This record gives sequence, structure tokens and C-alpha cells, in this order.
Amino acid sequence: MIGDSHAHTAYPGMSEILRERNVNTVLFANTACPTFLGAEYGRTEEIKLGCRRSIEQIIDVVAAKSDIRKVFIFTRGPLYVDGTGFGDVERYVDGQHLIGPQVFKASLQATIDTLSKAGKQIFYVTENPEIGRLPAGCIARPFRLIPKDCSIDRTSVLDRQREYLEVVNSTQGATIVNSLGVFCPSDRCLAVSDGWLLYADSNHLSVAGSRFQAARLLDRYLVATER
Repeated sequence: MIGDSHAHTAYPGMSEILRERNVNTVLFANTACPTFLGAEYGRTEEIKLGCRRSIEQIIDVVAAKSDIRKVFIFTRGPLYVDGTGFGDVERYVDGQHLIGPQVFKASLQATIDTLSKAGKQIFYVTENPEIGRLPAGCIARPFRLIPKDCSIDRTSVLDRQREYLEVVNSTQGATIVNSLGVFCPSDRCLAVSDGWLLYADSNHLSVAGSRFQAARLLDRYLVATER
């Protein structure tokens, strides 16, 4: 598993399923620095250099290890494509994470190409819906018996992800695993499922959300390949 902090939050669910199948899962991820060759960014040259070195080290290790056969990529793509946050809770996000669609596409494709040439099977998991609010009030608790409806209108999520999904779907060489069919089973996208809160904050999955993602979306791909 490679990516940014959204790879970190995807890890618990995937690793639990694979552990039961006697398959190892390894996570190589940055925070606020997508693991794409050429996609480094930051407010200072020092931060950009650190991001670049981290990306190159991760890709070099993954490419070199012959026992890594499948690579799953997770990133908060919409944030990098247009530089804005989602919802009132992120109104302060003003472009500091902007990479832009052209660089995002080119760097993702370069990463896919490099790892494919090294014999890896690549899966890009598209971004889960961002809920645009803090999730604390989304489930009933003592002294808060009526939870808020934290589901999100599917149209607003599609609007948010439209350019990002166009970029991802235009790449070649990876299996694109679209999250929206699972997280948005109707005209609303889920924040809670079976009484479990799927989010730790406005965009990162909780451990329950990670398990939901792994079981409902990723399970079919979590089959060991022959050596």
C-alpha cells in the first residue's frame, strides 16, 4: 500500500483481511505528500526536497522487492487536483496542497509505469467521499440521543470529484477501483453504516470505515498471486 495519509487509514481493514489469508501487507506512505514520482510540493524548498526524496525512496524499495506483487495506491486526489478543501470545516484550505490536474496525471502515470515495469500489478483506489464536517455528532451518544444526519448528497460528491476522476480514469496500466459505488449506494453517501461511524474526521476513514472499505470494496482484489 502506498500513498498519503489516506493510505494510512486504509491499512487496518486491508491488513486484517489479508492476515486471515496468511498474506503480508506492508504500508509505505507519506502524510500530505502523495507517493507519485514528480508530484512533490511544499511551502519551502526544504519541504519539497524532503517530499521528493521520500517518494523516490518508497518507489525504489517497492520496485526492487520481488515479493511485493500487488500495489494499492490511495490518495486524497481532489485536494491535490484543485487545491481546495471540502465543506465549511475546511474553508481555510487555500491552495497549499495544489498540484493541479496535469502534474497529478503525469506523476501518477509515471508511478504506475515504473512499478508496472518492475512486475507489479497496480490498483488505484479512488477517494472515498469527504463529508465536509466533523463527525462527532453523527452517532447517538449519552446526552446526545438524536444524532445528526451526516450523510452527504451524492451530487455534491460527484461535483467535487469530477475533474479528479477524469484525470484518474485517463491513466493507463492500473486497475481503477471506484469507491463511490460502495460509499454512495443511493442519492446519499454514507457516513455511518450499521451503527458504526465510518470517518475519523472530515475526510479520513475511521478503523470501522477502513474495515467497511476493505470488506465491501477491496475484498475481491485481496487474493494472493502465485509466485
